Amino acid sequence: MDLATGQNLIKQKKFPLALELLKNLLILKPNNYDIYFYLGRAYSELQDYQNGIKFYNKYLEINKNSINCLLNLVIFFNTVT
Repeated sequence: MDLATGQNLIKQKKFPLALELLKNLLILKPNNYDIYFYLGRAYSELQDYQNGIKFYNKYLEINKNSINCLLNLVIFFNTVT
């Protein structure tokens, strides 16, 4: 179980599987902030807006200038509103 597997599951649009893998991975590696980004992505694809925003914001605490994360949040907010 690793982050690359979670990324591949997202690319394959297997969001529920990716989400479970990423949540387990976060327990094992809580300091790997890339996991927060992909959790935000998985939650957003599953239309769980509250958790998607939570994990994207957690990722931005460490990577304040992440263009990918900021862009995903903009898309996310445009979808919700």
